[in-house]
Amino acid sequence: MDRSEFITDTTDPRSAFERSLDELCANDIAAPGEKQPLRAGQIAFQIFRWGLLFLFAGISAVCIGSILSESASYFRADNLYSDLAEQFESDEFAAGVQSEIPALPIGTAGAVIPTFEQRLSGDLPEQPETATGGAVARAKVAHLKELNPDAVGWLIVDGVGISLPVVQGEDNEHYLNYAFDGTENWAGSLFFDYTNSPTVTENTNLVVYGHNLEGGQMFSNLTKFLEEDFFYANRYITLYSDEGIFTYEIFAVFKASTTDNYYHTHFSDEREFCDFMYDMKYDSIFPVEGVEFTEQDRMITLSTCTNENKHERYVVQGKLIGHEE
Repeated sequence: MDRSEFITDTTDPRSAFERSLDELCANDIAAPGEKQPLRAGQIAFQIFRWGLLFLFAGISAVCIGSILSESASYFRADNLYSDLAEQFESDEFAAGVQSEIPALPIGTAGAVIPTFEQRLSGDLPEQPETATGGAVARAKVAHLKELNPDAVGWLIVDGVGISLPVVQGEDNEHYLNYAFDGTENWAGSLFFDYTNSPTVTENTNLVVYGHNLEGGQMFSNLTKFLEEDFFYANRYITLYSDEGIFTYEIFAVFKASTTDNYYHTHFSDEREFCDFMYDMKYDSIFPVEGVEFTEQDRMITLSTCTNENKHERYVVQGKLIGHEE
């Protein structure tokens, strides 16, 4: 055995691997394989994959755009209705009334509202002189009609921050997506049922619709009446119209289906309507004592979506207890 073949060449500083490369020939190095063309199935898969990517990107862009558009729409509506409320609650909208007539405090309807105990006992508080209140209300609503001929009044719901103009369209669809100023807006407007008369005194059941929106806009705060303590502590609705000021005492709150009859506006006779009011009272989540009805009574119904089921609504109803002409 030749021992020299186990002796490392100390004169060559390269590693054994580097020295072994000197002994390679062209046949020892494999040529790179040629790139194989994609088969039809692979091409179809690549098209499908990129198509899905563009589809999802498009859907995301549409969703983001829709969210931004919705947010901007609500922001415009909030500014619009805040500005209108500020003007309505000031003397600006009562410019047609003599300057010595004081504007009514919003939500009071110019009267001292008696408690349930006072109404039951007959010990009613003395009412202040309010002969000018109706004139102020009519002037304010006349100003609203100059801004929008569809205006029918201004609605205030005690305790929930609702103080908004009310309109009436030719159907119950238009003002779902149009603001008071006539611009297209997802917040919409508060509006009378189109089958109601714009003259408040001609209605038995005056129905007002509004969206249930996040952030406390429109009719969203009606949901507070689903809390028992709140329901009993906040009992009044005020409507300013070109006939004066109407005050309603809330007697019912409940969840209803769109197939229920809570929004009916016409009845065969006054007896049927009186029975209807009692049915609504008994449907209430919370019982109300001391509220009775006659055939001459009138009521208001506020309706908004539950946002849980497209066929369900939250309903708040009140009995007319005062009209200041």
